[in-house]
Amino acid sequence: MPRDAKILRIVVASASDVQAERDLVPVVADEVNGGAAGERNLVLQVSRWEKDAFPSFHAGGPQGLIDSILHIAECDIFVGIFWKRFGTPVTDARSGTEHEYRLAFKTWKQKDTPQIFFYFNQKLYNPKSKEETDQWGRVLEFKMNFPKEGLWWPYQGKGDFKELLRRHLESFIRKQFPLPANTASSGGLALLLKKQQKEQEAFFRATRQRMDELNPGGILARIRRNGVLRVGCLWYPPFVEFTQEGETVLAKGLYPMMLEHISRQSGIHVEYQILRWDTAIEAVNENQVDIVACVLQSGKRRENCDFVGTLYRVGVGGVVRADQNKIRRHEDLANPDVRIAVTKGEIGWEYAERYLNLKRGLFRFTVVEDAQITRMMNLVASQDVDIALADSLSCAQYIERARAQGTDLADTFAQDPLHVEDNSLMIAKEQDDLRGWLSERLRLARTTPEIVAIEARIASQYPDVLIKVPTV
Repeated sequence: MPRDAKILRIVVASASDVQAERDLVPVVADEVNGGAAGERNLVLQVSRWEKDAFPSFHAGGPQGLIDSILHIAECDIFVGIFWKRFGTPVTDARSGTEHEYRLAFKTWKQKDTPQIFFYFNQKLYNPKSKEETDQWGRVLEFKMNFPKEGLWWPYQGKGDFKELLRRHLESFIRKQFPLPANTASSGGLALLLKKQQKEQEAFFRATRQRMDELNPGGILARIRRNGVLRVGCLWYPPFVEFTQEGETVLAKGLYPMMLEHISRQSGIHVEYQILRWDTAIEAVNENQVDIVACVLQSGKRRENCDFVGTLYRVGVGGVVRADQNKIRRHEDLANPDVRIAVTKGEIGWEYAERYLNLKRGLFRFTVVEDAQITRMMNLVASQDVDIALADSLSCAQYIERARAQGTDLADTFAQDPLHVEDNSLMIAKEQDDLRGWLSERLRLARTTPEIVAIEARIASQYPDVLIKVPTV
């Protein structure tokens, strides 16, 4: 531990069915200690009853002993996790997790601390007994009655939980412990991060300078001045679909309907341009479009752009032939004899770049450059590759069409996605006025009867694929 470091203590509370997520909390804490926390001379320490408790007796029973060890009222961050089990009743609550949460919430109301992170696993589950149904019912009741002061977060499997927790801890630390402008990072990793940050800032300064020269007052000022919102389209039904008639692009789907609502309310004309997945970031930063509708957020995209208008979260899956046995687990993708197809710039391509050494293993990858990902998935049906990686929604839609034509395909990761990300509009960085303007108008558009009806239809079509994000 660094000398004179400030300790931020994390307490984890959950039922027994999310042990994998519990085990990931200290892993994530160590990662954050090597980055955002370490740069601020902070150390995250995780307290869990299974690691910190010991055999003993207590007047308050086992829960009383656990309380005396966890000291929830004195922790800095409380992480609660639920899936299908609520837990075993204790003296004053329906489960130990609920009891521990109540302690944290009571303390927060008194002292505005601890920070409460609560997560609910949205992974598909079918109860097999009355006891399981009752347990799950208590979880759903707890979620429905979550305090109005709080915002819980959905996740889809342990991989998604790890990524979300890391991101949320880093965001919390950066907000609560901002670095002074003249603070110098120490250590090899910190120096590398600082160098990358400077290079990125220089790129965006140059880009913003060029955009300001072309459009004094920023993007929103130009939109209002010219009365035109330029939207880059990526084929992603039911959120965005398009056709082209001559030089005119006609778009439909959930996001175009919301943008048309904004158009009517603001007196601004919406113009659409067709983009490829691998050109979307460039289109935003080279001022070719004002926004991109719509993309899954990802590490590369977050490094280069900003986001607004998140409506759903979507996983990363893999289309395979239904009769295959080569790929069942995430780890199977690392086998050198597995042939993988991706579409350049799409979320499956980013996953392969980040986790599967795409650049080093090109002999087993087929990289397709296209505005749509259908051609890449066709390679599975033709048996030219073993799996096509893409977002789970596109996988589900392609599988449905293939089955209608007599080809039996499946998403081998439907129940346990490789990754889960927010689906949003993409905009240039440091355009707070544009983000605020879009966010408020999208929120209002989402309350209109026609949009509510479309969202209800989408939810009924893809109940196991899309995770709805509430508008806040």
